Amino acid sequence: MHPDHATVGRPSAALLTKWRVVALLGGLLAGALGAVVAGALQTGAVATLGLGVWAAVTLLLLTYADAAFRAYRWQHRPGEGVVVWRGVWWQSETWIPMARLQHLDVQRGPLERALGLATLELYTAGFHDHKTRLNGLEPQEALRLRDGLLAELQAAPSRGQAGP
Repeated sequence: MHPDHATVGRPSAALLTKWRVVALLGGLLAGALGAVVAGALQTGAVATLGLGVWAAVTLLLLTYADAAFRAYRWQHRPGEGVVVWRGVWWQSETWIPMARLQHLDVQRGPLERALGLATLELYTAGFHDHKTRLNGLEPQEALRLRDGLLAELQAAPSRGQAGP
């Protein structure tokens, strides 16, 4: 089912900033590795090769971060669950039904705190893909969504309990 764009959650623009910072750091690491390889081969072009590798990898990672940000979205369907769409080359649609939802966590790492972001983690019953993350939420939105899902879980009839 194609999502109704009026009701679909989108990440904060700060998530793109986070992904771009990670891309720049990845490019820097690749450039340093390129310089080390050039030095080991004694090519005499250590700085040039390192800079070239850094530029190419950084451009690729930044382009991918932008595309991943545009593809990433989710939708809370009250009474039913949560759907998450993501992926650039390999696209996925993950459906988390309320009946499988076990617990929820709000996470904020150092970079997320600096950018005013939070991640809502949805844990499900079972062992395969037992955790789905909603990245790029503003902290108040993460708490609001968590509290709404918890209220739905508490209002639902008890699951797996024996009768009288």
